[in-house]
Amino acid sequence: MFVKAHPEDSSRHIIDVVKHNYVSKPKAWEFITSDKGLTWDGETDETYEDWEGIDVRDSEARNDCEVNILDFISDGQEYPWSDIEQHVIEETGSSSRTIIRARTKLKEEDKIDKRKVARKDRKQGGSKTVWFDPNAQSYEESALVWDSSEKVQTYGRSKEKGEEEPDVSGW
Repeated sequence: MFVKAHPEDSSRHIIDVVKHNYVSKPKAWEFITSDKGLTWDGETDETYEDWEGIDVRDSEARNDCEVNILDFISDGQEYPWSDIEQHVIEETGSSSRTIIRARTKLKEEDKIDKRKVARKDRKQGGSKTVWFDPNAQSYEESALVWDSSEKVQTYGRSKEKGEEEPDVSGW
């Protein structure tokens, strides 16, 4: 939690939560100080970052993770989180916690999304959660693609001649 004076009006202050692990971020509160004491001004849509001009949770490591997550899912396919996380760890060397912070920020910005899908292997039962780029061409839009070079109808994204299908047996 931070208390910060307004950069242009030292009588205005904001109380804002920056790190929140278990609940959604509450709105900030503003108060005004004067000779008579303190007056609560109530909730505000402004944040500590607005007043400071920076994202206090911003870091180069998290930004690298965001770029790698988006790059990994940019092909329009859906992936289990473990595959995405492993890729980002290999590329950046970041901790799982930093990668989760990047995922949370991307989710808040609607740059990534998740959904539950039924498992193909009935022995495992239930469903699994997959992550994808909601801005990429959806599976439904690309479900039926004609490969003119092979004159073969394929399902999913079109593939290059000789390209192998991804191994999804572990899903």
